[in-house]
Amino acid sequence: MERAYDVRGAEWVTRVTDDAIARACGTPALERGQGYVDAERVRSVTTGDQGRMLLGVVAGGRPTPYSTMIASDGDLDGEPRWSGRCSCPVTTSCKHVAAVLLAVREELVEQADPGRGGGPSCSRC
Repeated sequence: MERAYDVRGAEWVTRVTDDAIARACGTPALERGQGYVDAERVRSVTTGDQGRMLLGVVAGGRPTPYSTMIASDGDLDGEPRWSGRCSCPVTTSCKHVAAVLLAVREELVEQADPGRGGGPSCSRC
């Protein structure tokens, strides 16, 4: 299945670090989320509210993909503040939320510099 990303206006995500995702979702969720990105399980992402909201669809362990919603709440001390919800049993700050953030960050970095890939705090780069 082909992925569909429309991430206009969501440049704030390029400043979301792996550490911030790990603090919000936990290190295991960050690692699993990266695995979901690598396996192309983030099927689609669109933005709303001028890029302050991300709406993602992520294939999980069930036949029906999970819906995620991540909302930016501005910056605090120069770091983006955000919260994430998901239709999975965890419901908040789960691996699906982490996957959407990571996928959007990678997409935005790739759009800005097509040869680079990865994110600003990508530990694999």
